[in-house]
Amino acid sequence: MIDYAGIALFLFGNKRDPKGNVVMSNGMKQEFDLCVSAGVHPLPVGAIGFMAAELWADVNKRIDSFYPNATTAFRQDFQQLGDASKSPDELMSIIQRLIDQLQKA
Repeated sequence: MIDYAGIALFLFGNKRDPKGNVVMSNGMKQEFDLCVSAGVHPLPVGAIGFMAAELWADVNKRIDSFYPNATTAFRQDFQQLGDASKSPDELMSIIQRLIDQLQKA
């Protein structure tokens, strides 16, 4: 399915270990790496936490390599994906704007 995707959203990224503790999902990181290798645009929603937050921090730190032609508006919206104070409705609006911008590119 990755070969048919243009954009991939990454949300949460946690699981329970055998003892019942909540831990990061290494599977999400693997999916992220597969998407990036396939040329899919990753949109990790860091505000949610867990592995999505780690992926968001990585993309945000290297945004020029993930989105070399990103506009100022795109960069500002992407920054907001990492803001845990945003409500679910605000995050949905931000995600929609980012998707709209990627589809225009």
